[in-house]
Amino acid sequence: MAMANEPVALLFMPPWEPIRLRADKAVVIGRSPSCDLPVPSSRVSRRHAWVHREGPHYVVSDLGSTNGTFVNDQRVHGSRQLKPGDRIAVGEHVITFCVMEPTAGTITVGGDADGTMVFSGSPLGTDALQGDLRQIPVFALLQMLELGKKTGLLDIAAVPHRARFWLAQGRPVHAEFGEHVGFDAALRIARIEMGRFTFEPGGTTPSTSITTTVAELLLEASRRLDEAAR
Repeated sequence: MAMANEPVALLFMPPWEPIRLRADKAVVIGRSPSCDLPVPSSRVSRRHAWVHREGPHYVVSDLGSTNGTFVNDQRVHGSRQLKPGDRIAVGEHVITFCVMEPTAGTITVGGDADGTMVFSGSPLGTDALQGDLRQIPVFALLQMLELGKKTGLLDIAAVPHRARFWLAQGRPVHAEFGEHVGFDAALRIARIEMGRFTFEPGGTTPSTSITTTVAELLLEASRRLDEAAR
């Protein structure tokens, strides 16, 4: 069982909810429905890879898969130690590894000064937060805010436009990105890969232009990306 001040490790693969890793239990990734993280793809083996604890670190190991397991575009041979923000690719799916490490009343995600995200509160019940999308992507932020049922404004300093995304009790209610507003803006925000962000709790939403959930939004964004890739 994890101690109160022990780091919290999570795997994110939208639109599914994040999986919290445990030191005493490995997470098996694969096509089989019996896996801890089932991945519906013909390019993924039935038991493709697993993420498990080795000493103070989490590692990913390939389980002899046909198409291989990759971390940050590099193929895994044997096992590879994971760092916050690492992207694990199995087939065409990408799983993001994040770690929340409590220190002096805060929780940090990431390892360097430019890529550190700082929370006040508990791991999945965050209040104010800030950081860099190179360490934790937009979809992971939205999923954490949804799980924490947070109300406030997610503001992203992206190029070439500023992105603003309002939530109420964890549900998207309004988004603005350049000249785009509402659901269309939210879909574009979900695909932003670089930029610094802040989340300010509370405040007033300028209007209500979105009536979907974060999970539904991420599912539609993923579907559109697949269509564009084809």
